[in-house]
Amino acid sequence: IKLTGLYPNPATEEVTISIDAPSAERITLVVTDIYGKQIMQQNITVEVGSNNTKLNVGRLSSGIYLIQLRSTKTNTNSVLKLVKH
Repeated sequence: IKLTGLYPNPATEEVTISIDAPSAERITLVVTDIYGKQIMQQNITVEVGSNNTKLNVGRLSSGIYLIQLRSTKTNTNSVLKLVKH
């Protein structure tokens, strides 16, 4: 599983997250601050190939966050940086 895009970035209200999945599965999307503190978590289901999901970041304070995808099926972790204005 791989995060392939995050837009708009910087963001103010909502971001679209692009994910490339080798298989259909349920994954966990985790947002952490730069200190590693978990801010939010969301479970999503992806299909084989390219997937897009939206994430509301309007309630986050301005700053830098890490968007992580965690897959238990493939035991992988993919990370992108998000800047919130």
